Amino acid sequence: MNNLQKHYDEKWNKLSKVSELIDGGLWSYSVTLTHQKYEKCYLLIEYDRGKACYGIYYGCQMPVEIEQKYSQDLDSLKKEIWESYKKEIYPITTNVEMDNVFLPDCEPDCRYSKNVFWLFWIRLDEHLTMDDAMKRLYALIKIFKEKGFTK
Repeated sequence: MNNLQKHYDEKWNKLSKVSELIDGGLWSYSVTLTHQKYEKCYLLIEYDRGKACYGIYYGCQMPVEIEQKYSQDLDSLKKEIWESYKKEIYPITTNVEMDNVFLPDCEPDCRYSKNVFWLFWIRLDEHLTMDDAMKRLYALIKIFKEKGFTK
């Protein structure tokens, strides 16, 4: 185990929520929400021990067929979510841009193996704790619910 992996292992182990070990090296905590139009989405925090350089990240995954069906609508939804997220997480910072925080899907493996894509993902800043990650995930859940998603 290298130092980076050890660092993130220790950080992840401080997560007080029940998480799931998937595929022997991917830790995940997720919440599934449903929507009349978009069917479902997964709001999650993940840490892939095999890709420790990614660090701990969180965001929104959706089924690939939803992206194919509603790509234009998803761009609008993502912008709406960003505006609410920015107000919640960065209330006094005005120069934070969506494309610097809501990172694009860069994992084609997910599209093929899990049949999902990342609507966006956010790398957890190093100075933040797992409690901070959970607060930010709960903020996303609240925002998604305001946009018509339900548990």
